[in-house]
Order: sequence, then C-alpha cells, then structure tokens
Amino acid sequence: MPPTSSAIVHVSFSCNLSSPIVVVSFVSFNKMKGGRILLLLVCSSVITLGVFAAGPPTCPADLGGKCSDSGEWEGEFFPGIPKIKFEGPSSKNPLAFKWYNAEEEILGKKMKDWMRFSIAFWHTFRGTGGDPFGAPTKYWPWEDGTNSLAMAKRRMRANFEFLEKIGVDRWCFHDRDIAPDGETLEESNKNLDEVVALAKELQGTKIRPLWGTAQLFMHPRYMHGGATSSELGVYAYAAAQVKKAMEVTHDLGGENYVFWGGREGYQSLLNTDMERELDHLARFCEAAVAYKKKIGFNGTLLIEPKPQEPTKHQYDWDAATTANFLRKYGLIGEFKLNIECNHATLSGHSCHHELETARINGLLGNIDANTGDPQIGWDTDQFMTDISEATMVMLSVIRNGGLAPGGFNFDAKLRRESTEVEDIFLAHISGMDTLARGLRSAAKLIQDGSLAELVRKRYQSFDTEIGAQVEAGKGDFETLEKLAMKWGEPKVPSAKQKQLSVLLYDTEWNNGTTFYYTLSEPHSCRIMVNDVGIPRPDFLDGAKYLGTAVTDGYLCNVWEKIDTIWYYEDVYTKRPVRWDFNDGISTHVITFEVGAVLLDDSVTQAPAYCFNQEIKNMIAISVRAPLLEKPGVICWATGARIATVLICLEDSARIVATSAGPERIWTLSIDISCAPNSTAVA
Repeated sequence: MPPTSSAIVHVSFSCNLSSPIVVVSFVSFNKMKGGRILLLLVCSSVITLGVFAAGPPTCPADLGGKCSDSGEWEGEFFPGIPKIKFEGPSSKNPLAFKWYNAEEEILGKKMKDWMRFSIAFWHTFRGTGGDPFGAPTKYWPWEDGTNSLAMAKRRMRANFEFLEKIGVDRWCFHDRDIAPDGETLEESNKNLDEVVALAKELQGTKIRPLWGTAQLFMHPRYMHGGATSSELGVYAYAAAQVKKAMEVTHDLGGENYVFWGGREGYQSLLNTDMERELDHLARFCEAAVAYKKKIGFNGTLLIEPKPQEPTKHQYDWDAATTANFLRKYGLIGEFKLNIECNHATLSGHSCHHELETARINGLLGNIDANTGDPQIGWDTDQFMTDISEATMVMLSVIRNGGLAPGGFNFDAKLRRESTEVEDIFLAHISGMDTLARGLRSAAKLIQDGSLAELVRKRYQSFDTEIGAQVEAGKGDFETLEKLAMKWGEPKVPSAKQKQLSVLLYDTEWNNGTTFYYTLSEPHSCRIMVNDVGIPRPDFLDGAKYLGTAVTDGYLCNVWEKIDTIWYYEDVYTKRPVRWDFNDGISTHVITFEVGAVLLDDSVTQAPAYCFNQEIKNMIAISVRAPLLEKPGVICWATGARIATVLICLEDSARIVATSAGPERIWTLSIDISCAPNSTAVA
C-alpha cells in the first residue's frame, strides 16, 4: 500500500474518438490533507490523448472488450512479419538469416543442436527502454500499461508467437516476469500457477524452457539479499519462492534452473559477516539440491557469476570464484555455471576466458549470449555482433562437446532508441547470425588444424619421458635440479602469438583452385579446390559503393558488403583485383589475376613456394585433363565458358585461365617450373 502522503490517481477514460460527442471523465486525487480535486476531461475527434508516465493505453478500440479481458486480443501480435528463414549471405532481406541455417551440419552436428537458442522473456517482453535518466520508450501494441494477470497472459501468447516466427523452441523466465506479484505468497503462487497453465498449453510438446529462475532482487524485501540476507524471515521467503519456481520449471519441462544472486553480496564489509553469509548461501544451495531430487527434476542447477551491480561485491564474482565456492562446500557435481559474456566484461575478463575457466573445471553448462561495451562500466546487455568474440565463444563450446542440456539464452535487450516491434526480430536475427558465423569460423580453425598444431608444438617439450613424469606428479625438485644443471640455460621458444593474427592471402583461379598463403616467415601455402573460384557476376548486388582506392598498383572501385567484405575492381577494365574479408580470426586478402594484363605480369600471382609437387598434382587432378609432352603448345584444356590451358615451355609451364561470361571476361596467368619435355608438369 502507498503511504498517505502520496497522490493516488484514478483515471477512467470513456472517450469515443470516432465521434464528436463530448464525454465526461473524472480524476480524483487524494491529497495529503484529504482534500479532493475534480477535473473535467473532454474528448472529441480532434483531441489526442497525452502520454502518461506508464505509457499510452494501446488496446485497439475495435476489440469489443475491455483491455483487462484475458481473451480479447484477436489475430497476430506481429502482423506482417513472416516466419524467419535462412536465405544465405547474399540475401538483402533484413528479416532472414544470412548465416544461421538450423538444419546444416557442422562438425557432425546440426547447427540448431550446437546453439540450442533461447529467448529471454524479461528483456523481450518486459523491457521498456527506461533507464535511471529517462522514462520508458517502448510501448508495444499489446500492452495496456498494467501488470494484471490478464496482461501477463497476453504477453505469454505474444511470447509463443514470437518463438514460432523466429524459429526458436526454447525460452527462459523469472517467476515474477511472467506473473504478477500478489499481496501474499499464496496469491503470488496462485497467479504463477494460472499463467504457467496457459504457457504449458501454448508450448505443447515442441517448445520448453531452457531454464527458469526466481526473481530475488527486485522486491524491497531482498534489499540485503535472499540467501545471504541478515534477516531469517527473508531467507525463508526466498526459499519458498525458489521452491515454487523450481516446481513450475519442472512442470513446464525445463532443462535447467538458474541461480543469479544479484543481491547476494555486500555493500560494505563494516557491517557484514562474510563468512556467515557464505555459509548461509551454501546451506541454501544444499537445500535446492535436496528439493530438486525430491521432486524428480532432472535438469541442471546453474549459478550465473557476476562481479557487481546491483551490489558492490557479489559472492559469485567470476567463474573461478564460483568454482572455488562450489569446491569448498562440496557442491561440485551438483551445479554448473551459466556464463554471461557481459558479466565477464565487468569482472575484467573476456568471455572466452570465463568459458575456458568453466570448461576446464567441468562446469560449463549454459551461456547467456550477450556482450558489453568495454567503454562502459555497467551491464549493458547488448546483442553480440562481434564475429571475433563469437568465434572464441564457439571454440569453447566445440571443445566442450556442446552445451546440452544448456544452450544460448539471449539475455540481451533492445537499445533504448529501438522502438519498433520489428526491431525485436532484427536484433535476434543479428545475434543468431553472429554466433552462427562464429561457429563456422571455429569449425574452420579446428578442421584446418594449424591452431591446434601451434599449441601442441608450444608444449612439445613436455611430450617426453621426463615431461610425462612431471605431469604425473613424479618430478621431484632434486631430479629437476640435476636436469637444470645438465641442460644449462634453457632456450625459450617464441609463443608465435603474432602468427595467429597474420594476414592470410589467397589467389583464386577460375577453375576453382585456391591458394592460401602467407607472405611473412615462415612461409606457408595450402591449396583447396572449390566449385567456383572467381566471384559470380551478381556478387556486387546489394553492396555499398565506397569510392576509389589504389591497391596492388591498380586504381580500383571499392564496395563493402555485409560489413565484413570489401571488394576491389579495376576502374578501367571493371575486372577483379582484390577481395578482403574478416572471418573473425584473421583478415583474408584474396587477390585475382587482373584481366588484360601481360602474361609475364607477376603482381598478383601466388608465390613460388606454393608450387611443390603435391600442389602441382592437385592442380592436375582439379582440371581432369590429359598432359601432352610437346613443349611450347597447349598441353591440356578444359571447360566450355571457362577454359584453363597449360602451355609447356622449355623449362617452365604457364597456366592461362580465361572466363568468358555475358558480362565480364577474365584472363589469368601464372608460371610454374617444370622439367623440360616432361609429362609430369602440374
């Protein structure tokens, strides 16, 4: 109940905006001294209702029922927005996936099974855009400005329509997000049961919660925490609330249950018994484990680390701190961690660091997929759009063998300035595509093997008999001292850290042969054979023209595509010169043989060390053509519109490739060495 000194506003609107008839409504203010003021509000067809602090009433006028009726909303919540489908990187449709293809297999597992995406109910359907400096900015059409039980049911129906259209079959919730708090615990539980019954009906057998949790931070009773409160009554209330939240999560088929202790910490150590509070927190966790087993809930219990905010110091500061807590109190095996990337930022770590810390301790259970702004010192909960960060995240996930029964929950919110319903879809599409690109890049790193090999070589001195003894705990100091005296000053190898960010070049041949190589020491070169080498004629469709620039000695037109690809073409011949793109780990610089250049031009040719015998054999296989012995003539030729010929010279060979299409003609050339009069060339 509000204090008597505050104003209570009772507003009743009964205006028919389609009619000029004047309608009267009264507003009554209870003033501090009990006086009353009556205001007369007049509505007509030319009056626009003002925006009140709680937002404008948004119930359609043609529903034939009151806003508070649970079944009054007819039709779609997201009209005009279709089911989101995968259309590929070249799609210009903002309401389509460019990289996330749910059924595509990567490393033996479907993309949807690597991801196990989930939608956060609180950010998606309870976020208002409000902040400490400004009023809410988001007034979704289905909202009526209340927190009634009927409104809760309407939001739930909107939630499941969104899940169906975005193509995600999991969702997450706090108990008080989906159902209003009652005046008593019994009333709160009754409200929750009613909304959960509707959710169970709507989700059917296909959809289920990735996890559920109890909101133990918003109500004033939890100002000192729940499980770490100094007041026993609050501790008991928190236990009762978690008990009920675990029951409904179990009833809905939830796969996990999360503990986020936003107020389980302290503001000042002067008035805090830290040891006692940590003991209380451990007893609370033990009781949760016991109740989970009692009700037959087979899901995973997850703790979500965060260093601070709203408390000055939270007891589960980061993954390492939380792992130590679980180990100290014998809870390893009963809990895993839900790592949130933005929380990693706040604790001074990268998300990759936190994931690896959890993984190597056997505790990685779930990921809250968001990111923070390194220039801002609070929890911004942004959708992840950094491909490099996503690649590192997915490396940990792949090394972990996946996240099941956990997944990726989009604990991310629209920016305050994003106020259209469509923005909800655009933000999630962006986040899903970013993680999908991260998965693709991480898979390439693993399949390539070069990163794993670099790490293996770095520690290869331990892959010896003596190294094995040390790792087995048998390397005593006396033995190691003798070895140190025998070996003398050790030679410390380079960590090759810069090698991980070196520029990777490749040269494309129009028969599909691709050379990947580095120009810095140590030289490396590998070959791949693809269906198509040079870009399609429609490659620039949808690209943004950036102007001209000089590259590789050519004046080029420059285009940008999907923010990570830059394409250069010769201004005069309109033929390709270079194509740069970032795959999240390294920047690739792809160079093409430019049309209308002399055969002896070597500006954009692959380096000589690419052409060892293995690669020459690969080239011969890729073109599938006979080799002739007579030097100085065409040795072989392939293709119809695309022709590749090898001209054998006295002591070398020249490959000339020509693509003749309706719009462009490319002529490429490159020299390789070979024995004179030899049939083994290429």
